[in-house]
Order: sequence, then C-alpha cells, then structure tokens
Amino acid sequence: MLPPPPPTKQPCLLCGDKRPTPQLVLLPCKTHWACRKPCFPSFFESAIRNQSLHPPRCCKTEIAVKDYDLVLPAALVDRYRRKTEEYRTDPRLRRFCAKEGCGTFLAPGGYVDIGPGREVTVAGCRVCKGWTCVVCTRLVLREEYGHECLAPALFETNREYTTEARFKACPFCGRNGVLEQACNHIICACNGEWCFICLEPWVGGETHKGCLRYGDPVYDAGGFDEKGFHRDSGFDRDGFTRAGYNIRGLNREGERVEGFAERKVGGGVMTTGREREWGREMRREFEARGVDGLGRFVEHLFAAVEARGDPVNFEQFHAFVVTWLREQGIRLVGVNAVVGDVGVPQL
Repeated sequence: MLPPPPPTKQPCLLCGDKRPTPQLVLLPCKTHWACRKPCFPSFFESAIRNQSLHPPRCCKTEIAVKDYDLVLPAALVDRYRRKTEEYRTDPRLRRFCAKEGCGTFLAPGGYVDIGPGREVTVAGCRVCKGWTCVVCTRLVLREEYGHECLAPALFETNREYTTEARFKACPFCGRNGVLEQACNHIICACNGEWCFICLEPWVGGETHKGCLRYGDPVYDAGGFDEKGFHRDSGFDRDGFTRAGYNIRGLNREGERVEGFAERKVGGGVMTTGREREWGREMRREFEARGVDGLGRFVEHLFAAVEARGDPVNFEQFHAFVVTWLREQGIRLVGVNAVVGDVGVPQL
C-alpha cells in the first residue's frame, strides 16, 4: 500500500509561516488559518487587553471562544470569559476590588446589601475575598458593616460640551462619540446602540422613552434637563437613571433590578441567506445606478426589495443597512430617518 499523502500546508494569517494543517486552526471564515501556538491564542489575548478588539474576528466573523475551547489553554478561556463579563457591563457601573494590588472586576450579579437597614451594597472579590462598596468604591471590612459611604460625584459636568461639539462616552465600551447633525440614536463602532440623551440602550420607536429625537433638551446651570436627569451621567438628583435603577442596582422601591448593568451588543454582522442576498443587492444597486447621495440609494434599494415581494422586517433591515455601510468603511456618527422608520447613517 502507498503511504498516506503528507498533510497539506497552509499559511498562518498572523505570522505568514506555512505549516501542516494539523498544526493550524481553521478560522470561522473557512478561508484563513492560524498557528495553534502562539498565533491563535493571541486573538483572545488581544481582546482581553483591548475592548475594541473584542470579540476577536476574522473576515468580520466572530471567533467564538466556545467553538475553540478545546484548542485553547483552559486558563486563557477562563480569563477571556471573565473579561467578556466585564466588557458587557456599563462602563459607568464597572466596579473593581479596592484592595491594594488586587483590582479584580466585581460582577454586578454578586452584589450584596449589608448593614442594619441593608443600606450599603458591597461586592465580594473571588480572588482576595475582600469586600468593596459599589457606591464609594472603598474597601469595607467585615467588622465595619456600619460603613459610612462617601458617595461619588454623579454630576460632574463636561465643560467642553457645546451644542456644536456634542460628545459623550458610549455606555457599552466607554469610548467618546461625537454627534453633530444627526438624530440621537447612536451606533458605536463597538456595535452598541444607545440614546445620546439618556445613555440607555436603544429600544427603537419614533422616540426613545420620551427623549428628544434630535438635538438637546434645555439644561439648567447644573446640567439637569426638565425631567431632572443630568446631561453627562444620565442620573437624576436621587441617583437613578431614566430606566429606574441606581448604582447599587436597586429601583426606587429598593428592589434589585436583574441585569441592570448588562450592555450586550446585538452581535453586528448578520449571516442568514436572505440577508447575504440583501448585501449583494445593495452592492449591485449602488454600482449599477451610481446613485447620487446615500438617502436616494437607500430609497432605490427599499423600492427594489419591496418590488420583490419579500416580507421586510424594518428593524432588521435598518440594522443590516447600518452594518453593511460600516463594513464598507463608511464612518458612522448618528442615524437620520430616511424612509418611514428606517434609518441610515449620517456621513
């Protein structure tokens, strides 16, 4: 019998070295490969160091850790999953262990109310076993359950904010986003969608929980709007957000709000067959018509899809348009209404 043929070789996407395929990992795009060591783990190491690289992707396809946990070191998988939990927490509400030299992220799901009247909320550290007050972020000793909380300033005003230079930190990733002439529906580079006025995740509709669709409300000298919410923090004078929770994760009745700090982005790129066909049709329309202006292009595209008789989910269609434009390298700043409730980015 003839010996089996030697394994084929493929170049590593990162280092460029050609190796036999058993020494490589096929990436989810099904086109590229990466060395099992050290290149493939570096996707996840980079995502741990930098939120803008999370989750790791190849050809716009997410490299999901659950699909590769058998080829990654167990310790790396654990660190990545813990970092993912941190990244999915509103940056305003992320808390870290106050013990010197520790700094471990404290997940909101582990908050505990202590004290005679349950007036203090702490989070226990899984590493050093210390307790940190989630409001003033100071270390709390067990014998100090009568902890006097030194509440932080929730209403520090951004003095550089003007009607011509409107910018706030994304409540998903913390990066500053500038909004000039566009509606208050923000889509960050991290794929997080949020309301520029109240800083809460975007839930769709003509307006967002009563927030203005365009421009700013009137703010007083302290930075509060007519409803009592601060422009830069999103909290009211009692420390509650427009969604009705405070830093401790309690509502106005003192009940814990499940998932109050979670900020999980929608996932970005869509991959169903019909959505891929929409993407191809968008490119054909754009190239064939040479449409002058993004708004007219979307109108043409919308007419083409409707003429085909396909049922159109407007929210899904809007999200796909935004995703496709981002993939073409078009800078997203805000979203303007063009046709019905469908929006396209402001360029």
